[in-house]
Formats: sequence, C-alpha cells, structure tokens
Amino acid sequence: MKKSLSVVLSATVALSMFSSVAFGKTSADFTDLKDLDAATKAKFDAMISAGIFDGVSDTSFGLKDEMNRAQFAKVAALIMGLDVNKDLKTSTFTDVSVDDAANGYALPYIEALKTAGVTDGYGENTYNPAGKVTKEQLATFLVRVLGKDADAKGKTGTDTTVSGWAQGYVALALELKLLANGEDGTFSGQANATRDLLLTGAYEAKQQY
Repeated sequence: MKKSLSVVLSATVALSMFSSVAFGKTSADFTDLKDLDAATKAKFDAMISAGIFDGVSDTSFGLKDEMNRAQFAKVAALIMGLDVNKDLKTSTFTDVSVDDAANGYALPYIEALKTAGVTDGYGENTYNPAGKVTKEQLATFLVRVLGKDADAKGKTGTDTTVSGWAQGYVALALELKLLANGEDGTFSGQANATRDLLLTGAYEAKQQY
C-alpha cells in the first residue's frame, strides 16, 4: 500500500513539473518531425521531454506553424526558470485575460517576463498575445532572455531585410548561433517566425542561459 502510494505521489509530482501533454512523448510521435536530421531531433526531444514544448495535436508538432507572443512568453519563462505564479488571474496588460480561450494560459508567463524585464509589452499597457512574432522580434526576445540587451545595442548590421532597430539584436543572435540566416544569405527579419525556429532558438538560448 505504501509503495503504491509512493508511486502515485511520484507520478503526480512528475506530472506537475510538465505543463503540457507531451509528457512521455518524443519527436517520433509527431509525423511532421520524422524527416528531421538526428541532431535536430535531439534538440526537439530535449525540449519536448522538458515540458517546454508540446505538439499542436497528438500527432502533429506544427513545425511550420507561425508562433504568437503568448507561446513565446511561456517558452521564455520556462527557459529562464522564472518564478511563475500559476494562480495569477489578473494582468497588468489590458489585453491579457484568463478568459481568453486561446491565449489565457499565458497570463502568468507574460507577467513573469515583465517582472524579469524581458518585455514591457507591445504598446501602451498592451501585450498583443495573439500577435505574430517576426524573426527579428524573436532574435530580440532571445537576446534579452540571455541578458545581453546592452551588447546588442552596441552592435550594427547591414542586412536590408532587418529593421533598423533590430540590426544589433539580429547580429548578436547570429553570432551566438541562436538563429541562422536563410539559404539566400539574408535573415528575412520581418517574416513571421515559425515554431521550429522558436524551438531551435530556445534550445540554444537554454544551453547558454
């Protein structure tokens, strides 16, 4: 009886550590990950097993789905090991609410990022949780996660696909190998970031954090 209770309690604790139903899953469970090379699969397996990422369904990871700001908030907070108050019901941002069926789950993660100084929102008192994240914005977020905001501001870049304000962040993200240029040699900074970029960038940031 005691042994059974111990097993149940251990399982409960383990499940509480993971925020998604990806517990026990690997890249092999998702049809859109099966053609990835071994090194990339290892990164996906690490992030999935850690509970930082889950699929968009039981069989699809959503590899090329565009990510939004709510998704990033959760990933960044987990990478940084921030103190996330899961019981938090109100946000300092007017457009973030627990009643938001699609993105309400991210409220405590968004607030944790704000407290940590990673984000101050999208505009005045707003976060825009459903908004897409461009590649240059992702680069900026990842650099800030690593606490290298000042370093990025001291850099310059000449990539015409990247906005002026983001040149330093993109340059540093490339230097740190958080992200990479495309096959054409440009970053395509204003294109929307996809979930595969979020995972691989987050994996590299986690290793360096």
